[in-house]
Order: sequence, then C-alpha cells, then structure tokens
Amino acid sequence: SCDGRESCRRVVRENIEAGADWIKITVSGSGREAGGRPAALPNLFDEEVESAIAAARQAARPVAAHAHSTAAINVALRAGARTIEHGTYFDDTSVSLFKRNQAYIVPTAFVADYVGSQLYMFAGGRDGRSQSDLREWVDAAKAGPGRAWRAGVPLALGTDGGPSFDVFATAQEVALYVASGVPAAVALRAATAGNADALGMGEVLGRLRAGALADIIAVPGDPQADVALLRQLRMVMKQGQAVCVDDCGNAASPAGEPAK
Repeated sequence: SCDGRESCRRVVRENIEAGADWIKITVSGSGREAGGRPAALPNLFDEEVESAIAAARQAARPVAAHAHSTAAINVALRAGARTIEHGTYFDDTSVSLFKRNQAYIVPTAFVADYVGSQLYMFAGGRDGRSQSDLREWVDAAKAGPGRAWRAGVPLALGTDGGPSFDVFATAQEVALYVASGVPAAVALRAATAGNADALGMGEVLGRLRAGALADIIAVPGDPQADVALLRQLRMVMKQGQAVCVDDCGNAASPAGEPAK
C-alpha cells in the first residue's frame, strides 16, 4: 500500500528494483465490496494514481489497474494505465479514454460467473454486499465483454481465476465473451493476439507466424464455429515443442475459489 505522491512513487520503484516487469495498482474495491459499486469513489486519490503510473512509465513499466467503479476506471485511464482489470462500470468517457490511449479492458466474466453460482458464499462480510446487490454486479460483469466490444474498446482476455482454479477457465471466459455478444473470432483474438498486444509482445506471442514462440493448442474442429471445442485439447505445444498430443485431458471441475 502507499499514501501520498512520494509513497506511491517509492513503492513502485521498490517493486521495479525487486524485478517487476509490470506494476499493478488497485484503484477500486472488488465487485463484492461497496467500493466496487458503479458510483464508488476510487481507493486512491488522483495524485496517488498519477504518481504511481508516472514512476512506472519513467522505468518503462506498463501498469495494470484493478478497477470496477466508473471513477476508478477513468482516473487510471487518464493517468496512463495500459490495462483495466475488470472494468465493470465503464462509461462513455471511459470508452474515449480507452481508444485514445490504446488501453485494453480485461473484463474477467469467469470470476463473476463463479461468484454468481454461489452468491450465498460471497455475499456479506466486511463491507460486503447483499445477494441481490451482488447479483447486479455479476450480471453487469458478465455483460461487460459484449458491451466493450460494441463500444469499440480494445479487448484482452483474462479470468481472475488463479492458476490452480480450473485449467479450462480461459475456455470458459471465451465462451462467456461469446454469450455476451462478442463474435467468436473476436473473442479468440482477444485471448491470443489481443493479450499479446496488451503485453507489448505482439511480435512473439499470440499469432501464427515465423519468428514467434510457437505456443499453440490444437482442437478437433473450428473454434470460431464452436468455442466449446477449446475444452477438447488434442495437442499443446510450448515454444515449438509438443508437450501433449492426443491425451490432453477433458474439461476440469473447479478446484477452489478464484483469486481476487
């Protein structure tokens, strides 16, 4: 955590000295909290967000900003965040900022879908929300990918699920993008070239071309026609080496609560 301009600059520099390639800042509460409501004020003052991102920029480190509320999204975008993680309640101003800055939204519909399946477990608690309030956030978050695509916001794709939660979380996120109105081809691009571009690694990741790292999966059919095929892996290649052929497993069951 940090307090004030100097403190926020120092914390960013300490992370960079420790080897951080990216800086992540938390500008709003989570979707489960009052601080994640549409009209909630940011967790940080504008000057703190600006100084943190300025320190990262000076060291050529991009910034990912966790933000649900409209004000939190917009202060992070104005300050120069590269990605907005979640971004549930973006507005027309946000759309203009996303486009102007070529920033990416990472809507994380997967985690909202999971919370929605167990509202009784996630509602309440310190600064928590009722089940009905939480359902409103779930619905808004699951609609987010389609709303962003229709507005022309650059899309990346992530789950907020954590590495041990569900090996097919990304496949489910793609399916949720499609369910929200994103064309399958666009959802697949968000998960590949979109992520690579957001990371600044578009030359070596996310595309099939000479000189790229050749991280590839194969499925039995065209996932643009049926994104459910992403759960039927027939080959996994990592940097040009096949690590799994034919027997690559089937859809996994959730193994625990996703990370927040």
